[in-house]
Amino acid sequence: MTRCAWRLVQPRLLCVLLLPVVVACSPATPPPSGTVACTFTVAGVPECYGYTSLNPDEVDNAKIICGAQPGVAFVDACPVSGLVGCCHESMAGVTLSDCYYGVPDDAGGPSALQMKCMQMSGTWSVMP
Repeated sequence: MTRCAWRLVQPRLLCVLLLPVVVACSPATPPPSGTVACTFTVAGVPECYGYTSLNPDEVDNAKIICGAQPGVAFVDACPVSGLVGCCHESMAGVTLSDCYYGVPDDAGGPSALQMKCMQMSGTWSVMP
């Protein structure tokens, strides 16, 4: 190859060799930040599911899960008013808060819900 031809090829070769480095050094995808919250009532007990740290596909799935609940209403966040407590669980980077409101004693009361939460390796809290 003549010296003139090498000058024409060299910039293209440099570009091809540097492309993988540029791709490998590109910033990481930001963490998921989508949220979904919905209220509903099961067996006379008002509940709210709050999902956080969702990517777009997980947002769609959370909406499907919420939509399957009886009397569902989508809300911006699980309400604090009347809250008995929430069971917070994390799986694969997604956090679910299952919050309970006005739990009747015949449903076991807050202590039964707290025990159930801990048995599922969740964390009980009085905040959504």
